[in-house]
Amino acid sequence: MSLKRVSLRRRVLIAFTGLGFALSLIFAAAVAYTVDRYEAILVEEVLRGQAEDYSLRLIANPGLPLPQTHRLSGYRRDASGRSDIPAA
Repeated sequence: MSLKRVSLRRRVLIAFTGLGFALSLIFAAAVAYTVDRYEAILVEEVLRGQAEDYSLRLIANPGLPLPQTHRLSGYRRDASGRSDIPAA
């Protein structure tokens, strides 16, 4: 059995195709990781900023109702442990 020798042109083509595929996979993984981390940091900071804003408002006006939206709901618990958190 004799193996047909692959030409240099075909070997270079295969090598560059493999290298391009590997670099594309690495780049896609890096972008996906970066986007995921950035999104988590962004959401955390936005929620922290809103919570700090509401806490400053509550200090200024303790009777202020907490937010009740489809994205954000706030509940209060006092020092004795009583709260307005619904059972559900």
